[in-house]
Amino acid sequence: FLERLLMATSAHVHLAIGSRVPPPLNLARSELASSVVGPSQLRFRSSEIADLFRSQYRVPLGGEDARRLADHTEGWAAALQLFHQGTAGRAVTARRRAVTAPGSHPRYAREYVGRTYLADLDAEELRLLRDTAPFEVLVGSRCDQLLGRTGSDDALDRLARRGLLMSADHGAGFTLPRVVRDHLVGELIIERGQRTVDQRFRAAAEILTEEVGGSMPSTAPSAMRTWAAAGAWPDALTLLAESWADVVADRDLSWLDSVPREFVVHPLVRAARAELARRNGRLEVARALLAAGPKPEPATAATSAEQIERSCRTWTVGDLQPADRWSEFLRTAVRRPNPDRRPPLPWQQQTVLAAAELMVAGALDSAQAELERITGRVSDPGLACAADLLAAALRPDRPALAEDVALQAEDLGLPWLAAVAGGLARADDADAVAAQVHEADERGDAWAALLLVAAGGM
Repeated sequence: FLERLLMATSAHVHLAIGSRVPPPLNLARSELASSVVGPSQLRFRSSEIADLFRSQYRVPLGGEDARRLADHTEGWAAALQLFHQGTAGRAVTARRRAVTAPGSHPRYAREYVGRTYLADLDAEELRLLRDTAPFEVLVGSRCDQLLGRTGSDDALDRLARRGLLMSADHGAGFTLPRVVRDHLVGELIIERGQRTVDQRFRAAAEILTEEVGGSMPSTAPSAMRTWAAAGAWPDALTLLAESWADVVADRDLSWLDSVPREFVVHPLVRAARAELARRNGRLEVARALLAAGPKPEPATAATSAEQIERSCRTWTVGDLQPADRWSEFLRTAVRRPNPDRRPPLPWQQQTVLAAAELMVAGALDSAQAELERITGRVSDPGLACAADLLAAALRPDRPALAEDVALQAEDLGLPWLAAVAGGLARADDADAVAAQVHEADERGDAWAALLLVAAGGM
């Protein structure tokens, strides 16, 4: 019927179809000009959340709070609306506390999830999702192991076909919206008590830890968050020591929010907190954390801590000779641009660096030519993101370019780059730029403040 309706309407009529599952239409037919918008496009990003609260809800939300809310709600529009309703009329400090602990959903939020998302489940399906809620990604074999039964694969496939589960971004398995998963964990606590739920999280963490090193992508980051959720910090720190590189390279370091006081000063935790501070532009904070105690062990963590300290020192004190990292040569270029400089770096890094030197030197046409030469040819995602940001800065008349970079950086777990790109995309909004500059100053992020002021000035 829908296909016939589409065929019968003129080019001036547009149909929007919303569905949890792909609609049963032959969208490959050339006469049906169509566009499919999936979950990743519908997800609100942190910059969009800040805009939503500022322009629609008339409640300003800082960039860092917007990023936290984006992580906790995964940008789900309904969850953002529920959060707004739950915090409307509350003081700024109360709203900020709610951002950091949105798992404690008010009653109507629980009712919404139960009434809309879980309403079609029978008792057995609901029990399956509730009992496996400690897993971030639902894989049949893991669920069977946790539940001591078989058949989870088929059950998960049926739920996915009905649109209740989504395919995981990386690797096998399925996921639930984080808000729904939090709701299920809350129900499990009410039903069985906190101690029993902690034990279930421990069991899930043990399963994930056993798979570390044997699956791609690594299960170590998810296992770390699960140990943390169980409150099993000695086991969490053991995993952190054994899988440091995988855990700390992950974009989600939210487990740091729940570290108890007695473990905050642990060398591994301090180094992880320093890395998170560095990602957010808090370079002096990162340096202070690393200087506050002994070096972490094992050697991989110690080496990582040295690299974090060097990176922060390069962009604060700036008294180091550049080594083999293009970002260190960029620091030199910012101080004294020399477009003819040819450091011993791979050609892609050399080209992006040359474009940056030309920009700082004022040769904007030449910088654009350098960037066009490598468009689509940069293999490293972080370097590609930086190159795209430089290209966007050269085209302030096309803010969508900077917006694309902000989304790309957010997906890569580069919050500082995402914030600067988001500011560039809104450089013509003086109030938005001023708010971002104030926030950058408050967190001691001099470079972001400088670049945002420059964007506003241009």
